Amino acid sequence: MLNEPLEEIMGKLLEVNPSAATQLLESRGLAIMPMDLVDPLLHQAEQKEDWKEKEKWTFGLEMLTSDLEKLMSDFERQTSDMEKLSSDLEKLTSDLEKMASDEEKLSSGLEKTKKTKENQLGMTEK
Repeated sequence: MLNEPLEEIMGKLLEVNPSAATQLLESRGLAIMPMDLVDPLLHQAEQKEDWKEKEKWTFGLEMLTSDLEKLMSDFERQTSDMEKLSSDLEKLTSDLEKMASDEEKLSSGLEKTKKTKENQLGMTEK
C-alpha cells in the first residue's frame, strides 16, 4: 500500500478516517478543494513560473506522503494487533466452553456417585 500513488493513499485514508485525513492536510497548511477551483490556481502558477511556490508544494507533498506512510503503517499495525486480539478472544471463548463442558461432566459424575452411595446406604439399612 505504501508504494501506491499519494492520491490513492489519501483517497483510502479519506474513506477510512475522513477526520484524520482533514486534520493531516490542515496540519500541513493544505486543504481539499474541487478541481474547478484548483485548475485556475495551478495554471496561474505555471504561467508565472513560480518555482519557489512549486518547490514548497513539492516539499509539502513529500512531508504529507511521509506522514501518510506513517499513518498507514500505524493503521496496519493496529489492524494486526486487533486480529491477534480477536484470535486470542476466540481461543479464550473456546477454552471457557470446554471448561463449562468439563464442569457439566464432573457435576453429572458427582450426581451419579451420590445416587450410588445413597442406594448403597439404602441397601445396607435393609
